[in-house]
Parts: sequence; structure tokens; C-alpha cells
Amino acid sequence: MGAEDFACFAEKVPGFYYWLGVGNPSKGITEMLHTPRFDVDEACIQVGVNVMSQLVARYLTNARPATP
Repeated sequence: MGAEDFACFAEKVPGFYYWLGVGNPSKGITEMLHTPRFDVDEACIQVGVNVMSQLVARYLTNARPATP
């Protein structure tokens, strides 16, 4: 799994890690990952796509060519 190895990857290349929750207590979606009753509030998918798209756009806007 990538998350468990993230620290090793980040030692070699710049990176960041963030957590996007997918629960919604008002809908009864509260179980944690790796449990048989885990569920996802699918409204979180749009939030995640928007966040990731904005991060990529901001990165590309501010990206500088690597210098040897």
C-alpha cells in the first residue's frame, strides 16, 4: 500500500500527504477503513476531485524547471 511507504518515497522526491475523510455521521457513515461495515459518503468524491484538481493546477502554475 502506498500510504505505508510514503515516508520512504518522500525521502527521494518532494511530496505531500493529506487525508480526505469520507464519513458522514448524519447519514450513519462512521465506520473506519479496514472494517466490514466501512462505507463511503459518495458526496466526498466530488470534494476530493476538486481538491486534487486545484492542487495540481496550483503546482503546475508555480512549477519551476529542475536545475541539475
